[in-house]
Amino acid sequence: MEFLDLAKSRYSTRKFSERKVSKDDLEKILEAGRVAPTAKNLQPFKVYVIQSEEGLSKVDQITVCRYQAKTVLLIGYYVSKAYVYPEERKRFDSGVEDCTIVLTHMMLEAASLGIQSCYLNRFSPLKAKEVFSFEEDFMPVAMLDLGYEVEHRIAPLHEAKKSKEELFEEI
Repeated sequence: MEFLDLAKSRYSTRKFSERKVSKDDLEKILEAGRVAPTAKNLQPFKVYVIQSEEGLSKVDQITVCRYQAKTVLLIGYYVSKAYVYPEERKRFDSGVEDCTIVLTHMMLEAASLGIQSCYLNRFSPLKAKEVFSFEEDFMPVAMLDLGYEVEHRIAPLHEAKKSKEELFEEI
């Protein structure tokens, strides 16, 4: 499948089946994240693979958006290891953008394998740090539900896209 076709066909799944992602497919998805570009290639991120009942229960404590997925990837970064933009007077680092690039790579690899996903950022990073007992320096950014859909159901707004003229401009 051509990349643009893959990107157009991928959508957020909100009702997952009991079927688990295979170990081989999960390894491919994680490898796609490992090779993703990050600022200065510092790779300040860490991905937690959550599949145990205890771990999934903790995910349910911090978000209502697991949608019964049997695999959740939680990504965050170590603030002290992220690239800090020198021209900024305030501290502004690459951590969130690095995590977003990594998670997007993993999401698209999953789609290429026929595995559905849903990108989740609807949770409190501070509550996630508390519930999972993450280190002080670690900042949770997002989660990715992974699995297989119960039924093929695309959200009505999926196809609603702004025009190229609204989104792109030459300067």
